[in-house]
Amino acid sequence: MVRPRVGMRRGVAATICAAALPVGAAVAEEGYRIATGAPDGNYYALGGAICALANRYADGAPPCRNLPTAGSAENLVALRRGEAGFALVQGDVARAALDEAEAEGPADLRGVMTLQTEMLTILTRRDGGIAALADLAGRKVSLGPEGSGHRATMQQVLSYGGWAVEGVPDPAGDAGTGGEHPTGDGDKAVGEAEQSAAAAGDADASAQGGPADGVPRIAALCDGRIAAAGFVFSSPSGVIDDALSRCPLAVLPISRDEVAALVPADGPYRPATIPSGTYETVTSDVPTLGMPVLLVTTADAPTARVEALLSRVMKDLDLLRASGPSLAGLTPEAMATPPEGIPLHGAAALYYEVTGFTAVLQAE
Repeated sequence: MVRPRVGMRRGVAATICAAALPVGAAVAEEGYRIATGAPDGNYYALGGAICALANRYADGAPPCRNLPTAGSAENLVALRRGEAGFALVQGDVARAALDEAEAEGPADLRGVMTLQTEMLTILTRRDGGIAALADLAGRKVSLGPEGSGHRATMQQVLSYGGWAVEGVPDPAGDAGTGGEHPTGDGDKAVGEAEQSAAAAGDADASAQGGPADGVPRIAALCDGRIAAAGFVFSSPSGVIDDALSRCPLAVLPISRDEVAALVPADGPYRPATIPSGTYETVTSDVPTLGMPVLLVTTADAPTARVEALLSRVMKDLDLLRASGPSLAGLTPEAMATPPEGIPLHGAAALYYEVTGFTAVLQAE
């Protein structure tokens, strides 16, 4: 359990603590959904784990339910349309929703918590003559399913260099990679969070991603029908591990020089590394781009709802950490720190302030 630090303002602290009372609330909470990803993906499992914690202390019907989607981009559309109260999104997709006038997401997007880091993972054929991002120009490249964060990230990164690729339709049945981020890395909810998942309705907190033979993009790559395929995964990923064992594939490095030349300093990406040994065939560090996963909402989301969800997750943070390897090192301080350009929802900013988890806030 994460306990508030001494010295918080009494009135505000009382409001936040009341939101997490397990039983006896005077008014049942209004239901809401978290837009996540495909049922076989990490985002769906992560949403299920969050809902399980939110629903443990609900008075009456469980308020939190999972909304399956194609991934990050579609999640912002669901948020804008009012089909979801919260959404799990990649940091770069969230930033684009705020920065670009034509973005599909709501212009009043606000952060609630920052979760694990994900990495751009581009797989290529070893015999394909692709050694750098520029070598993708003119090749057949699978960017990812429509509505997914995979596709949004690949399009953004390729646009930085002005490289035109021959984007190919994703093979039929490739819902898994739009999931968001299916893995076979054993992500699971544990203990009480897993037991409580049933209360989350359609939220399956123990969902695991399918193997690579369920991802037609990998088959197309192994068969030589495409030259490369882009994914955004937490590392290690079961899909990548399985793919690398099936045919002669490599993880394309994105050098620090490429990052410095292409990515704006105030952009949504940061240098990241897939360490040597992460996968059996990866025998040296692979530089790439990283971005965080965010739980977001809109600026007009009810204060009580945001407070309740956030305080309940923090109350049992150890259970969330245990729900997957990529969350094991999660800290309150990191959760309270959104990427540059992503303001916090006012209720989240206030929660982090009074609990002492952050001193500098990007509040609305």
